[in-house]
Amino acid sequence: MFIDNIIDYCSSKLNYNKRYMKWNLVNHPLTTKDKRFWFLLVMMILPTIEMALFIHVMKDIYIAIVAFHITIILVPIIYLFINSKFIDPSLDNSRYNQNYRNENYDLIINKFNKTTLISNSSSSSSKNNSNNNNNNNNNKKKNKKNNNNNNNNNNNNNYRNDNISIGGKQYKSNLAIYNDIDDINDTDYLIDIYSKEQQFEPPMSLPTKIFKSLFSIPQFIIGLIILIISLSFGSLFYYLFSDFIPNTITKLTQYGLVNPIIEEWWWRCFLPNTFGSSKLHRLVITTFYALYHFAVLIIFYNVYISSLATLIVFIGGWLFVYITKYVGPLASILAHCGADIIIVFIISNMTLNWFPYLHYNY
Repeated sequence: MFIDNIIDYCSSKLNYNKRYMKWNLVNHPLTTKDKRFWFLLVMMILPTIEMALFIHVMKDIYIAIVAFHITIILVPIIYLFINSKFIDPSLDNSRYNQNYRNENYDLIINKFNKTTLISNSSSSSSKNNSNNNNNNNNNKKKNKKNNNNNNNNNNNNNYRNDNISIGGKQYKSNLAIYNDIDDINDTDYLIDIYSKEQQFEPPMSLPTKIFKSLFSIPQFIIGLIILIISLSFGSLFYYLFSDFIPNTITKLTQYGLVNPIIEEWWWRCFLPNTFGSSKLHRLVITTFYALYHFAVLIIFYNVYISSLATLIVFIGGWLFVYITKYVGPLASILAHCGADIIIVFIISNMTLNWFPYLHYNY
């Protein structure tokens, strides 16, 4: 808990607002009873199937790369188009509040009019006193008593004598409660009251706010630092284990340059917002992220080295998860670029023989 609090505090100092990465989708997060849950699970497995089919069966790595990129680009676009609720709270606040209450709240959000609370509470007391005086005064006319009783009955429809919790304090008073949200949004003086369990978050924000948050300068600086560190460790790893690295196809360099942005979008942005963002969900997502790499690695290495490399990919993917969560997707993309730049460097060096003192067994 202490470490998590430190991480949350440090990440809060960045210009990265994590709620911008939480999209307002219909009936999300998904449950296992929802067919979309199983659809996304199949989509997570599909990259591994594509790599295994096109590389190992059809022997064409280029088709595998194209199929993979088409999958992770088109599927999110179609899915988000079908399931997103693009509501701007500044333009349609009443409809958003009504939908959000109906779909996500077990308890009704009670909204109070501050001015009405004060004025009506005082008027209620005066009216009650007036009623007592009328009851004690036998000289009042009968029709006046009936009018007063009718007024009291009408007032009681708008008041409830109940315990109300405001700011952690309990209040017992006759308060005017508006349960019809559409009627009270015409007023300017409102108080929102929620239970402690309710987490109120607005829907997807405007693009300018999203880009300002996701591509901030502090995030870019941290991403560059992670990039430099990953390049350093990758170069050291390459120097120590260069004899075990076989030659591959030169044009894979194009894949290494394009891949990080699309991969991070698919594995660290789209899937956590649709399939689920809990630790278990992220563990499943990272597992399939590593398995799809295993389908490629097994071409060049034996099963033992491929398994070890897949474990390293899994650890790297898990680190990317937390980089995206606490720093931002831009930093995760730069960190991923560091790993792929090393791959490009290795392939280029094996092809162009930049460093002859690195020997290969092929």
